[in-house]
Amino acid sequence: MSASYRLSRQDFSRLKVARRQSGTFFTLSIGVVHGRSIHGFASVVSKKAARRAVDRNRIKRRIRDVMRTLLPALPNGMAMVVYAKNGVIKASMEDTRNDIEKLFTRLLPPGGRK
Repeated sequence: MSASYRLSRQDFSRLKVARRQSGTFFTLSIGVVHGRSIHGFASVVSKKAARRAVDRNRIKRRIRDVMRTLLPALPNGMAMVVYAKNGVIKASMEDTRNDIEKLFTRLLPPGGRK
């Protein structure tokens, strides 16, 4: 994933969350970052969700893989943040993909996409 899609700390402080939806393994927030012209993305995996750094990084790689297919459908200027929940360590790649795609379709109906 290109660095231009990453949200910086400044972007987090300017993020205005419009909608939030929780699933089995993840919580997805969609909002607007004022002053940002392209869409952005971030993933947050806490030590509470995955104790070992190896596991946190594996979860982030899985999230990024799913987001590569979903980001082009996001309108410009919008930002998505995926928060991992407790128990995500047991999720397979298919579970990750299904959960994030389901949350994405709930938050952005077909008429709201690009």
